[in-house]
Amino acid sequence: MEGRALRVEQTTRALVSMVTTRLCGSNIDEYASSTLTCIHGNCTDNVNGYRCLCDAGYAGLHCESNVDECASSPCIHGNCTDDVNSFHSSCDVGFSGLTCSSSVSSSECSFSNCNVVRCSIFNLQLGTACYYGGTALHIAARCGHAALVEHLLLSGADVEKSNLDGKRPLHEAAQASQLECVQILLQFGAQVDSLKRADWTPLMLACTKDSIEDIQQLLKSGANVLLNNKDGWTPFHIACREGHLDIVRLLYDHNNTVMNTANKNGRIPLHTAALHGCHSVVTFLLNVGPYTVDTTDSSGSTPLMDVIKSDHVEVAQTLISTQKGDLCREDNAGLGPLHLAAQGGCLKSVKRWKGADVNVTDTKGRTALHIAADGQHSETCKYLLENGAVIRADNSGLTPGMLARKPDVCSLFQEV
Repeated sequence: MEGRALRVEQTTRALVSMVTTRLCGSNIDEYASSTLTCIHGNCTDNVNGYRCLCDAGYAGLHCESNVDECASSPCIHGNCTDDVNSFHSSCDVGFSGLTCSSSVSSSECSFSNCNVVRCSIFNLQLGTACYYGGTALHIAARCGHAALVEHLLLSGADVEKSNLDGKRPLHEAAQASQLECVQILLQFGAQVDSLKRADWTPLMLACTKDSIEDIQQLLKSGANVLLNNKDGWTPFHIACREGHLDIVRLLYDHNNTVMNTANKNGRIPLHTAALHGCHSVVTFLLNVGPYTVDTTDSSGSTPLMDVIKSDHVEVAQTLISTQKGDLCREDNAGLGPLHLAAQGGCLKSVKRWKGADVNVTDTKGRTALHIAADGQHSETCKYLLENGAVIRADNSGLTPGMLARKPDVCSLFQEV
């Protein structure tokens, strides 16, 4: 009897499994003879049928329909956008809240740029982070919405909150040249020398732009011009790189010891200005500074070498005319001026050294022609060949032609 009862029970379970598989696995719609499944929900077996238990926000026999939460027009003063099991509102100016039913006080919307920054920004919690980790205060500071910056600060926004880049609102305002926002943030106690990830200060970021008023304000508030970032760059280095002579003068007049700074590679501001071809800044530095064109960095490169390998011939002429300099100096790799010019394919600089020994070799026995061929600089190779360059092997037995790979460079050595 027990064996027979067990077989009956097993048979019953098998039949139930077949029905369940047929109805809930294949999801046959007995009412419409459809093969649709429970699209957004779970199927439960019933006698002679099944039922879909829909996920929140869905409805229909097969849970195929997204319930329109905007159908009841919940946004009283704004536009409703339907989401799954929710909605969000874009409120009209002057209103806030989930259903745009709360009136924003007139004082909050009295500023002139209210139509630019919609009052819905007040819906943001003061410390809520946006997509890049910035708060409403970061956004307002970067975009120059001074009245909104002041309102947020009065409402308790954290003036020292950092975003994912480590920037505080003052960094944002300084980098974007938003003078009024800079002033307001400083008035509310923003640290003038706050560090972005222990690196850049607001003054450094301001020096990347051509807004002298922002820099004057930061200096007036006590910004330290001698602070450096992880690479050893000071605000003065950065201003010299950007070539803004008025800012370079301002920083020098504020504290002339900025001239004595060098980064971690031993590069002085003259290196930086020369490499970037900032002619007026180079002239200024040579006139007021203790610099020589033969000052070397950790790689043995001088400002004159930097100018040559960046092909700023006019700046090179200024360096040479102001100070004679060592025109035969080599860097730590044994590369002289002609080698450096050939390395970068700097044809103007190569021509500037016309008359120099084009066949002089570095510590590896390479001539300027070797270096130009290795860099695939066809015009430079052509000029050197036309002006006395000799094809010969270096210390490893390689000739310039062996280093050529591009067709136009290869063809030059095939013709010789």
